[in-house]
Amino acid sequence: MTQRLFLYFIGIIFISMSISAMGVFLIAKILPVNLSEIFLIPGIVLVLSANKDIKDIIIRNLKKKNIVICFFALSLFSIIGLMTGNNIAFVYSDFRSIFIFLFFSILVVENYEKQVTFKNFVYHIFICVSLFDFIFLLFRKSYFYMDTERFIALTICPFVLSIIFLNKNKYFSSGVFLIILIYQTVVSTMRINYVFIIFYLLYLLFFIFISIRNKKMFFKSIVFVVLLVFSSFKFAPLVLNFLESNGSRYVHSIVRTESMLNNFDEEEEIRINTIKLFYKEPMSLIFPQGLGWRNHIDRIQNLYREKYSVLSTMDSNIFYCFYHFGLFFGFLIIIFLFRLLFHLFINVLSQCSFIGFVYYTVLIGSFCSMFVLKSWIFVYFNFGFIYAFIIVLLRYPDKYFLKH
Repeated sequence: MTQRLFLYFIGIIFISMSISAMGVFLIAKILPVNLSEIFLIPGIVLVLSANKDIKDIIIRNLKKKNIVICFFALSLFSIIGLMTGNNIAFVYSDFRSIFIFLFFSILVVENYEKQVTFKNFVYHIFICVSLFDFIFLLFRKSYFYMDTERFIALTICPFVLSIIFLNKNKYFSSGVFLIILIYQTVVSTMRINYVFIIFYLLYLLFFIFISIRNKKMFFKSIVFVVLLVFSSFKFAPLVLNFLESNGSRYVHSIVRTESMLNNFDEEEEIRINTIKLFYKEPMSLIFPQGLGWRNHIDRIQNLYREKYSVLSTMDSNIFYCFYHFGLFFGFLIIIFLFRLLFHLFINVLSQCSFIGFVYYTVLIGSFCSMFVLKSWIFVYFNFGFIYAFIIVLLRYPDKYFLKH
């Protein structure tokens, strides 16, 4: 048992390294391409050999018809991508991200005990990824020698963990992952990450409202909020000084956020235009271009940059679907994903308590924000992995979120 547990957590570490910012950086230093499989494959082998339930879940789902159809369909679009592009690595990168995302998105776990086991597996990965990303960003210059001021971090991991621990009344753990979330958000200077902090604060308000009936829990919640407010006043000037100390950080974190709030249409014009393209110029999107978004940057700029300011399909998953899968298949994929989210929402509405409903609605909102505003789920392997796990968590709600 001890040996299996040891192998399991070593496997978790390897899988987490394959999708964390630290792992991606180390792989890029070793190899000319981001081949996360050097961490991922040993990690999967270790986890499957150590945990029979997870092994059974993965093998059963690999044999399902839907998974086989997805594999062959993506293989077909990969062939098209090789015909329209010139870099097989770029095609494989997209294939890997989308297949991982679809596989875990339609994953079925029939037994309740196995659902709990798999969700614990997801949470263990979230914990490791959060810690690895935090360590990487904390020591990015002193140990990793990175001078870049913008980073892509999986901030949804500490976001989910901070709420889960809050719901378990583990305020210290919730606070730790909230600090990691805030740190990653500030250091990464990605404006989309601020959405998670806003969602956390909204959830916290609902949590306090619900805890009024329980005097002990309500008191702890108030103390927790007071500490957060005090910490905010203490550290807000430091955060502001950090952002203002660098031109790039200041522009992306403050200037562009203010511009977006004052004039959303103008600031987010590119992303709005990527959504409009499918009905303004449908004929240019009717034929699929295949996978490999990096292969098509020049073509997209020639077609759409002057008129729509669009630079690549990375600006929106919706544009990615229409361009790479073609208008017809892209529309089907978008309908499938939003239909899936709608059914998950109905499932949450019927099964969960009020606070559970709020939590899972926030998760759905986070997923939709990432899907509409960025195409990272389809173009970055680690985002495809993690956001597919979000769908797993939505499909199988935790028991303390269910109606009693």
